Amino acid sequence: MYRANLSFNMLCRYLGLLTTNGLLSPDTSMDELYRTTEKGLIYLTAFDAYRRSECVYVDKARSLESMLSRSIWDGEKCLSVVGLNPVDRF
Repeated sequence: MYRANLSFNMLCRYLGLLTTNGLLSPDTSMDELYRTTEKGLIYLTAFDAYRRSECVYVDKARSLESMLSRSIWDGEKCLSVVGLNPVDRF
């Protein structure tokens, strides 16, 4: 609870939400212990794949923005590459 920086009330709300949705189940052999269900593991796997693909997307977006900003500020060189006369600026 403390390492996750959660208050007791927030912890109870999250545990309730996760158990209601079938992602966690209380461990019957030990008090105050929860286990990840099969549905929870599937969710975690899908979420991990989403996060990895999101990182790839963000990296590609940053690369494109960087290329575009360099190209725009190259001015005449950029315009000549696309076949415009540098005097015919937007």
